Amino acid sequence: QSAFALTTYADGVQPLVNVYDGILIHSRGGAPLRLGEAGAGASIATSIFDPPVQIRTDLDVPVLIVETETDVTSVIGYHPARQDDTDRIRLWELAGTAHADAFIVGAAADLVPCGAKINDGPQRFTLRAGLRALETWVRTGEAPPTSPRLDVDTATGKAVMVRDADGNALGGVRLPQVVVPVAALTGEPGPSGGTICMLLGTTVPFTAARLAELYPSADAYRQAYEQATDAAIAAGFALPADRQQILDDADPAAVAAAR
Repeated sequence: QSAFALTTYADGVQPLVNVYDGILIHSRGGAPLRLGEAGAGASIATSIFDPPVQIRTDLDVPVLIVETETDVTSVIGYHPARQDDTDRIRLWELAGTAHADAFIVGAAADLVPCGAKINDGPQRFTLRAGLRALETWVRTGEAPPTSPRLDVDTATGKAVMVRDADGNALGGVRLPQVVVPVAALTGEPGPSGGTICMLLGTTVPFTAARLAELYPSADAYRQAYEQATDAAIAAGFALPADRQQILDDADPAAVAAAR
C-alpha cells in the first residue's frame, strides 16, 4: 500500500510541493491509491483494481521504480503500467524475486504455512544498489543503469511470466542466484495459505540429478557464481560492499552432494 500511495504522491503532489529530491517507488501496483476523505484512511482494496497509471514524465526529480516478479504479474497488477526509461525515470524489474521474501520475514520464514518454502531470492541486494544509485543520481546527475524488462507473455490477455525449463523467469535484472541457480526462485505463491502467501513467492530446490546436469563440480559452480556476482556489481545492480554477502548465498554443498 505504501507504493500505491507513493505513486499518487509522485503524480499528484510532488509537482505542487517539491518536497523530495528523488523518489524510490518499490513494488508499486498498476493503479495509484485513491485520494480519501479528510480524517479517514485510504483503502487499498478500493484502489487495486482501478485503471493503471504511469509515473508522469515531467517531474523535476529522478524516480527509480523497482518491481518484483509478484508485482508485475500478480493481482498487484503492475504490468499494464510499465513505462519506458527517460532522463528522469528508471524501471528495474527483478528476476527471482517476490513482493516479500525470506529475508524480509526473517526468523519466521520457515513457519509461514504456504505449502512450499517462500522466496529466498536476491531482492535486497538490488534494492540496496538502487537506493545508492538514486542518491548518486540526485547528487551528481549520473543516472542508474538501464535494465531489460522481465519477459512477460500477454497472448491470453493476462500477463504471465515466461520461464526457463527450470522455472526461473527470463529477462529482468539478474543476480547470480538466478544466473547460476540451484533452485527455482519465483514470485508465484505456494499451493496453500492465506492472502499473505500471495506475496511471498516460492523457492523450489533443484533435484540432485538436475544439479549434476548443470554443474560438473562444486568448484565449477562456485567459479560461475563468483563471475556472475562480479558481473552484477560491474553492471550497477549490486554493491561492492555486498559482494561477500552475495557469495555467502551460494550453495556449493548442494552441488557437491549431487555428484
